[in-house]
Amino acid sequence: MKGKLLAASAVILSLIATACARTATSTPSSEASSRFQSASGVEMELVTADKRGPDLWLTICYQLPSEADWVPGRHADDAIVAIRGNSYPMSSLELVGWRFSAEGVRTHRCDRISFSVPEDVSDASYTATIERIAASLPPSVDCAEVQHRLDAAQTGIRIECLAGGEGLSYAVLEKPPSMTNLEAAHTVDDIAGDVVAGPWVFIFTAGE
Repeated sequence: MKGKLLAASAVILSLIATACARTATSTPSSEASSRFQSASGVEMELVTADKRGPDLWLTICYQLPSEADWVPGRHADDAIVAIRGNSYPMSSLELVGWRFSAEGVRTHRCDRISFSVPEDVSDASYTATIERIAASLPPSVDCAEVQHRLDAAQTGIRIECLAGGEGLSYAVLEKPPSMTNLEAAHTVDDIAGDVVAGPWVFIFTAGE
């Protein structure tokens, strides 16, 4: 997913400093413990939360499970915000910085995520859920191996490998009747590459 470019470079620089230095100037209103969540051995921090008109912007930083290029899921609904009983999927994602160990090793990635939400909920309590983080797929994927993993996981999905293009190119031939085409595609995508399951759940309020 291609992230939206922010209009003001000053805002971008501020976000990078916030994410990398842990000195946020607009921290979300929440208990300190709820800003730090851990799942599957990966710690994630909600650094900032800002409501700008119809957009809710979150900055999150999370541990890197490996040297791969990790992102908060491969699909829009891998990150959602719930407000007053309604859920809204991630609408954009962009990298804003990294954190490093004392030895200079990259340990955390920090991303800026946006959600399109109603404008009249600025005083509401938000619940953000990151369902999983996923490593980018390599340029070349062994489609036969992906089918083997699908069979081993007893997904009931059978795919046909398609020639051409980078990454994983396939068509879904069979799936369980109760599974939608989108759910089948998500299952194939997630099983094709490394995924760390959450969820990481943050409850907070965000000011204009």
